[in-house]
Amino acid sequence: MKSQKKYSVSRVYPHIRIVLIINFLCLSLLASKIENSCRSFYFSKRDLVALSAQQQNIAKEYLESHFEKQVSNVYEKNWNRFIFFYTSFFREIYAANGVELYSMKKLGFIFSEDASVRAPSLKAFITKYEALLNEFKIPEKKRIRPAIVLQNYLSKEYLTVRIGIDPWPTDFQKWTFMNGVRFKSRDMAKAISAGRFPLFLDGLHDVFHLLSFALHPEYVSYLKKGNTLLIENMASGLMARAAFNLELLSLADPNKHDALAQVLSIKNPAADSRIENFETAINRLSNEETIEKAKFWIKNLQSYLIHYAAGMRDPQEREVLRSYIDSSSEFLVNSKTMPKEVVASALAFFDVRLDTQLKTELNSEVFLKTDSTRLTELRKLLVQLEYALWTSSKQIDLDQWMKDTMIAEVDKNSPTFKFLADVFGESSIIYRHLIRH
Repeated sequence: MKSQKKYSVSRVYPHIRIVLIINFLCLSLLASKIENSCRSFYFSKRDLVALSAQQQNIAKEYLESHFEKQVSNVYEKNWNRFIFFYTSFFREIYAANGVELYSMKKLGFIFSEDASVRAPSLKAFITKYEALLNEFKIPEKKRIRPAIVLQNYLSKEYLTVRIGIDPWPTDFQKWTFMNGVRFKSRDMAKAISAGRFPLFLDGLHDVFHLLSFALHPEYVSYLKKGNTLLIENMASGLMARAAFNLELLSLADPNKHDALAQVLSIKNPAADSRIENFETAINRLSNEETIEKAKFWIKNLQSYLIHYAAGMRDPQEREVLRSYIDSSSEFLVNSKTMPKEVVASALAFFDVRLDTQLKTELNSEVFLKTDSTRLTELRKLLVQLEYALWTSSKQIDLDQWMKDTMIAEVDKNSPTFKFLADVFGESSIIYRHLIRH
């Protein structure tokens, strides 16, 4: 019996072998470029001219899956690199064991008993974020989803892509993944109004934005409406208010209204809540009582607040904002939407301005006996703080604040701007910044 000859496909059809080799070389070229840079999937026309339509499709599929994995890994690495920076925040929510801790765990963050944290990959985070929105039954019109940012290297236009939802651009060779790009106000407004929030590689700040969006859908609704208006009317005043509401807005928790009444210096705030009554009550406190009240708010203030904005959420991040204020950083010095004086006022809005030195002095009998000027300033601060807390816990809630600020032309007689005038005065930088048209 004659032995059968074994034939390979490539021997019978030699042209197939050539095609396979070409495809292999093309994919190897693409893989090499991807490995060399996880920030970009830019290819020159020279690279693509040799590829047939079928080969381009193969390359595109390979590229997308590999690119998504690379980007996801980069985010995970950066998040875990910066996670120590937010230790204070994670410890606070771990101790409170409330909805924020529940949500962070649902988003894939792993908490240890010592409150140390491990971040998920970007792909896992995006999948779990969508599941969290579904669990909270948030309607589509009140959703903002994470997106990455691409830039066309020819036209310089930006494109936001929600991984797993939006298709990659068909002319993918013209687009570059942008790391840490600073959007212009109109670009950001377009993204937010369309329900997309750009994620950059600066750490976890943008994750805190998304956490707030998931927990406060009404806040999202106002942000989307206001930014839609901003696209049509790039008035500097509206732009400034939109930036303030996104990065710096904190208000008292309306659910703590009754509890707040029990700890204020004024005995019956519901009867007459004019700021003059707060001044009278606090000025009647002895020096010792004033010190004790300041200590109370240093310890307990955060439990009475809701931080809608990401910039105010973490104690350490507020310290970084203070460092910007004290420096000549271009981030704030050259910013028209968030000048450093406004950031300083926002920090004062709901953050007891007692630096480390003063906190030390508060425990000192020497301070109590000698520094009458600082005690006077401390009383003024307590008046501002307690009045702002009480008023925003009921009269100036999120709904009122956003209605009065996320419009092109504000009314100085609106409840929010009367409130700001009472707390800071009409000549203050924060009042003048937010009221302009």
